[in-house]
Amino acid sequence: MSTTIYELENELQRQESYFDNVIRLGLLYENTGDYQKAMTLYKKGLDFAEKAKRELSGTMLGLID
Repeated sequence: MSTTIYELENELQRQESYFDNVIRLGLLYENTGDYQKAMTLYKKGLDFAEKAKRELSGTMLGLID
């Protein structure tokens, strides 16, 4: 595996920032009255989170086996 722990930790930090930014941008869209853009952005964030949840759940189950 060529990816280092440091690189993976940095990627995790970017992922966390991604969700913070989705929320902030969504709230800005809401405040300007662009509710459709906010909903589209929130949906994209939820889809991304759902994919991550599935993958992490599978990894956790692998640890239990």
